[in-house]
Amino acid sequence: MREIIFYRTETGSTPVVDFLDSLSGKQA
Repeated sequence: MREIIFYRTETGSTPVVDFLDSLSGKQA
């Protein structure tokens, strides 16, 4: 089981969302 941690960087961006979008954007 994978644990996804949502966090924001100092710039306020969300690399996790970008990662999921690039990994499987159509499935999301």
